[in-house]
Amino acid sequence: MYHEIDRKFLIQDMPRLTGRRPMLYERYFLQHGDIVEERIQKRGDVFEYEIKTAVSPKERTRERKIITEGEFKKLRKKASKVIKQESYLLSKKNPRVSIHRYKGDFTGLVFAEVEFDTREDSEGFEPLPWMGTEITDCPLGRDSWLLNFDREHFLRVLDTEKDKLNTEFQSLL
Repeated sequence: MYHEIDRKFLIQDMPRLTGRRPMLYERYFLQHGDIVEERIQKRGDVFEYEIKTAVSPKERTRERKIITEGEFKKLRKKASKVIKQESYLLSKKNPRVSIHRYKGDFTGLVFAEVEFDTREDSEGFEPLPWMGTEITDCPLGRDSWLLNFDREHFLRVLDTEKDKLNTEFQSLL
């Protein structure tokens, strides 16, 4: 079992991704709620089954196992709509930083995910200069929460969060 502690930030100024290859994710949820998420995903050429259980708003336990493509296709029939994204790993050390760029119904959502080894590391983290509004606890901060949106509602929430980012940026000038 893996302990996951993360924070998510909209991007104020996109860092250079030149030379970085994205990992493609195709994710389906079998169960989603505030406490437990059960999902399957295709990550590159690997198929996975995963359960996440909330410990706190920024902390979850995660159990993941590799499944076959056949198992993936069978479970996918029971799942919700798909969430597709590209992920670019920027740093493998604590904190681990990656950029997530969403596709399909959630095109337009791009954020940095920062994963930490400890709660103390998370609480002491100062966002990097290119990071903007924190969305960890907002409806855009978790894939399972995105499932509650149709495209129109998603765009309204995204615009609201981007407006906050612009307001924060203007206050720094």
